[in-house]
Amino acid sequence: MRFFVAFLALVFFLPATSVFADTIKVASQIDKVTVFPSGAAVVRAAKVKLGKGEHVIVIGDLPGQAVASSIRVEGRQVTGNLSIGSVDSRRLMVTKAEAGGDVERKRLEDAIEAAKDNRAAIVAEIETAQTKKQLISNLANLPNHPAPSQGSVGVAPDWSGLLSLISSE
Repeated sequence: MRFFVAFLALVFFLPATSVFADTIKVASQIDKVTVFPSGAAVVRAAKVKLGKGEHVIVIGDLPGQAVASSIRVEGRQVTGNLSIGSVDSRRLMVTKAEAGGDVERKRLEDAIEAAKDNRAAIVAEIETAQTKKQLISNLANLPNHPAPSQGSVGVAPDWSGLLSLISSE
């Protein structure tokens, strides 16, 4: 019974402002960035038109790395009275089903990886072609080399093996 009386007292004494306040979800965008040696200050802006009464404004697109103690809120271009009661922050875990952008991001990352692999294969083909070109150029210059002198022992080139290697490649 004590619990019930305490509960009723709590319900009747709660301010109606938080219970019946309109909740408005707003998207923000980066307005200004100041870079410091130890970090950066990022100012985000969001425009909201509010009617009379109490409202809760939810800005859900803040980065997960935002430091809760550094979040500041102010109102500008206010035509009436504005009173900011409190600023709360919390981290929400987003499930994969809710994060629709993950599918698109994964697709783009896969496309980038495939393009890098394709580029690496093309670079390898170019290097192979340049090596073959250099080999053929060196073979073309072989008749220009002088024959070994009479007193030295020379090794005769294996022309048939070399030509079969070139034809197989």
